[in-house]
Amino acid sequence: MKIAQVTRFISILSLGMLLLAACTKGELKTIPQQSQSQSQSQNQPLEQEQSPQTADKDAPEENVSPQPQDSHSVPTSTSQPQAAHKQSTATYSLENYEGSWTDTKFNQSTCDDCLNSIEVSSNSPSSGSLYFFLYNSDRVTDSGAEIKLKNNTATFHFNDDSGKGTGTITLEDEQIKIRLKLSSGQDNLKEVYNTERTFVREPYKNLIHQDPIALIEDYAKDKDELDSLNYKLDSSAEWNEELDGTEELKIVVGVDENNNVIRRFSVNTLTGHIRDLSSE
Repeated sequence: MKIAQVTRFISILSLGMLLLAACTKGELKTIPQQSQSQSQSQNQPLEQEQSPQTADKDAPEENVSPQPQDSHSVPTSTSQPQAAHKQSTATYSLENYEGSWTDTKFNQSTCDDCLNSIEVSSNSPSSGSLYFFLYNSDRVTDSGAEIKLKNNTATFHFNDDSGKGTGTITLEDEQIKIRLKLSSGQDNLKEVYNTERTFVREPYKNLIHQDPIALIEDYAKDKDELDSLNYKLDSSAEWNEELDGTEELKIVVGVDENNNVIRRFSVNTLTGHIRDLSSE
């Protein structure tokens, strides 16, 4: 019995020693793992500090990427002038420009007794005649010139009592441009043609023509000498040196009960301006 007990004790003791040795080896193995994890945790701040440097290295590449877009936009912007240039190379026939053309800025929508207009006639698609009609209170010029187009442009001689010089006419889409270079001339002519003039067929198309009778009747209200008259258009008025009788400038007369003309007015149907002509 004693021998068996001793033998069991030795077995238990040996087993305990083996377990103790195994535990000791396990702790020794966990120590490097802990140190390794600590070293990794210590390295993490270093990696975070290095990450901005990496971003800085990548920054030039990000700055480079917009450059191809800018270089691509250059042909896009330059393509617009090229398109305009193609349009300007279209050849216009003078035959399609025959008729009356009016200055866009010097006409009866800006004043009562001023008008700058031209008349175009043709005998071929590239040749014809140009006539000037300029009124600034009184007639300034109604001269003419022969023109021969090349690439939609013609130079001509301007020779009139109002002035002398050379000119250039250019046909454009639905408009005509004229520039005069005067060696001599009246102040009225030089004043108008000190810059290039643009002419269109219908300078008043976006404006409303008012009723001249309604305008004069409203003007005559509260005026005893006018309110008693009857008003009507002067059918005898024609286009003349004073531009009377045009669609824009009407002549209205006031008559008494015996149909005698008592007063006479010029009425601008575009501006509504009324000018008393009785004393003129």
